[in-house]
Amino acid sequence: MSKRHRHTYKLPPFVPLFNSTRATPAWKALSYGARCTYVELKGFYNHKLQNLVYLSCRKGADALGTRNATRVGEWLQELEFHGFIIQETGGALGSDGEGFSPHYRLTEVGYKGQSPTRDFMQWDGVKFKKPKRKTESRNQNGYGVSPKGLHRRAA
Repeated sequence: MSKRHRHTYKLPPFVPLFNSTRATPAWKALSYGARCTYVELKGFYNHKLQNLVYLSCRKGADALGTRNATRVGEWLQELEFHGFIIQETGGALGSDGEGFSPHYRLTEVGYKGQSPTRDFMQWDGVKFKKPKRKTESRNQNGYGVSPKGLHRRAA
């Protein structure tokens, strides 16, 4: 094959999933939503830069085709529990009103010259429990938003 025809055989952009990762017990214990979230996160990883990746719950819900952004947050927690990602910086709302997402390090690949830690290989077999959503009333006295007699109008 001549050098001038090599560019025609270039692969399009893709997300590599290592067979050794997919064969681990930790991967098999993940829910389908967590697996899909991991694929979305890994799509933001650049092997040349060895960068951190980020995914907001809203954009993750759009990318995964779900309307429930809370589930994406649960899937990110599940990935962190099993050792596939580690949160490096937390998300916050800036002073200008623009928020930014938490940034994660993928343990499967290197980060800034460091070798991969592959924390999911040391998973101890404990199942991930979804965080329970609070459904009971916050006010234990049975009052509404403002109980009678608490607020008085100025006469």
